[in-house]
Amino acid sequence: MALEQLRGNGTLAKRAFEQAKKNEQLVTALGASALRNELDRVPLWRGDQVSIGQLKEDFGRYLYLPRLQSTELIEESVSAGLAMTSWSKDSFALTDSYDEAAQRYRGLRVFQRVPAAQIAESMLLVRPQRALEQLAAEEQAPAAQPASPPELPVGSPAPVDPQPEASSPAVRRPKRFRGSVTLRPDRLGRDAGEIGEHVVSQLTSLSGSQVTVRLEIEGSCPDGVPEEVVRTAKENSAHLHLQITFEDE
Repeated sequence: MALEQLRGNGTLAKRAFEQAKKNEQLVTALGASALRNELDRVPLWRGDQVSIGQLKEDFGRYLYLPRLQSTELIEESVSAGLAMTSWSKDSFALTDSYDEAAQRYRGLRVFQRVPAAQIAESMLLVRPQRALEQLAAEEQAPAAQPASPPELPVGSPAPVDPQPEASSPAVRRPKRFRGSVTLRPDRLGRDAGEIGEHVVSQLTSLSGSQVTVRLEIEGSCPDGVPEEVVRTAKENSAHLHLQITFEDE
């Protein structure tokens, strides 16, 4: 790195660190969609899955992958990806392990909030299509047949069916729903994940329901937004299919 590129305040190590970030040689935040892109592009998948530990090894070994400031960025990226409403298109599923005998994933997690601290290196990322196939198969599994009534001794009186209760008038059910909330930027991932887990997932589980979730971002910066922040925000937004614009006034 040329000497003039390290001009600025602070120690040499700090200036080199900041210059590496500016030149996009050091990644300090790994978006879930960016991680999915690397999984598909290289590819980093081992069949339909890959362990968190293997991903850390890959990012530390292969020069054509982004340089991560810390391998903990992978757990953070996985945590964010699991909470995405578009996880089946833009991120992945997570599982504890794979049961070879049963040919199924144990503890499969999709569209839910899993803190980064709870994601272990032994856990596996799973291709969304493979996770969807297992979920669909388990939903279609035949329900257990009700137990047959016990046989009565010969000569016993036949059981009398209870009289049906009088039917209640049909309850009028609402057919549309709408909600809004203002999220704190410093708790965006946590709060959005909880809304997705406790509200949106309940609505999407209804038969025939159509749910649309929109995220709006609006704000201002009195001192102006630096060029490198504008560039990074636009690049990350493109990965996340987010439309973002910056205005002078």
